[in-house]
Amino acid sequence: MTDSRHLIVKEKIIESAIKIFSKYGYSNASIRMIAEEAGVSKALIFWYFNSKDELIIEICKRALPIDVFETCLSKKLDGSSLLRCLANEYLNKYNNQLMRSILIHTLAVGDMYPEIHNKLDSLCNKMLKEVAKQVFKSDSKESFIKMRMFFGSLLCCALRPPQDISKDEYVNTIIKILYSEP
Repeated sequence: MTDSRHLIVKEKIIESAIKIFSKYGYSNASIRMIAEEAGVSKALIFWYFNSKDELIIEICKRALPIDVFETCLSKKLDGSSLLRCLANEYLNKYNNQLMRSILIHTLAVGDMYPEIHNKLDSLCNKMLKEVAKQVFKSDSKESFIKMRMFFGSLLCCALRPPQDISKDEYVNTIIKILYSEP
């Protein structure tokens, strides 16, 4: 099997795992269910992933918005442009029902897997501090808390979008609130 064929099969397994885990959760889903969804054998799944836990960790990593941070930070934006990029990428990622569901499952099991716990810790602390420095030109506690508020607001919007506010209006308003002084 060629390398590209390996990648295609592995991605098919991952996509199937996301579907099954999002529906049944990590503990109630079986490798058999994932194999059936992917149209592969259980043995092939274990060829790519040594254990169910290894597959869960891979899915958890994909569920977290680390890619959102990396994408926007790589653009060398700052201020409201960086916030707008983060908000749009975040809301686009979790506009997908499967990704929203898998994020919730991931947050629920984060402390069960040290690698995921560490990723969450890095995301909620280190990455937010880095973003706060670029957005507010400050590494103060206030800037850090503002970033946590920003992402808390985005999480709430992604999980239950407001019915009477457009995505653009929502994003513009939270950015305006973050930049206003009391």
